[in-house]
Amino acid sequence: MRIFLHIGRARTGSTAFQNGMAAARKRLAEDGIVYPATRKNDARHMPLFWSAAADRLGGLHPWHSLMHDGLPMEARVAATIAEAGDADTLVLSCEWFSVAFEEGIYAPLVDALARHGDVTAIIVLRDQGEVLLSAWCRQIMDRTSPGRLEDMTPRKADWDKEVAPLDHHALVSGWAGMCNVALLHYSRDSARRVADICGVPPGIGFPTQSKSIPLELGDFLRARLHGNTPPDQWRKLVDRVVAEPGAFADFVRPEIKATAEAIKSRMTEMYAESNQRLESEFSHLFSAPGPAKKPT
Repeated sequence: MRIFLHIGRARTGSTAFQNGMAAARKRLAEDGIVYPATRKNDARHMPLFWSAAADRLGGLHPWHSLMHDGLPMEARVAATIAEAGDADTLVLSCEWFSVAFEEGIYAPLVDALARHGDVTAIIVLRDQGEVLLSAWCRQIMDRTSPGRLEDMTPRKADWDKEVAPLDHHALVSGWAGMCNVALLHYSRDSARRVADICGVPPGIGFPTQSKSIPLELGDFLRARLHGNTPPDQWRKLVDRVVAEPGAFADFVRPEIKATAEAIKSRMTEMYAESNQRLESEFSHLFSAPGPAKKPT
């Protein structure tokens, strides 16, 4: 069995991939590809993540621990493999395997999966500056009270990860030490390209753009985060900003684009050495048509 573990990163089209796979679950099964069942309104395999990481990462965003049902990792893997049955391909997806990465933490999970097939981690990498800006907008949409754009840091953009936040080299080298790795540079069609690596038929569709707010309207919404807007009215406001950004043009802070460019420049400088090491050591893993072997 071929086992693909799509681990994000976050802000690279992961949700589009997950929703597309979940929606096509029955059709995929007919082609020998299993995308195991997920919770309602959440197409990620979060229980698998928590079964592997709960003991080490119990303090990481406790509200997400509600997605962990307490099933031990070995039992969770056994249930997942049983659901796959005699399928040729098993596809699992959860971006938390990248945002909560700590070297070696997932080795037992990879070893357990490897007893049933060839494991490949699929990682989509996006410019760190773009990720930071996108994360800020997403946090505003989710009403998680981010600070000003000027105060965003890599750690805040990577789910408060203490070790090597947004460091692509650290992430890839860690996974390459455990299993096969296939890398992609982020693009609007990243979800479809991940699907291609997994052998998903071309007829399965994926969105090319997720719902998001324009960066320049971030401050407009952020200023309303601390008000008394009920959740349903907040969602309606966000949906309107997404659908009709032009209607809010008068609320744009003129200097926001200059601030964004300054942040991207700072991030480029911050990660220059790490990104160069990534390209030097792992360039052979990018845009691979199929599973790529880890370095020896």
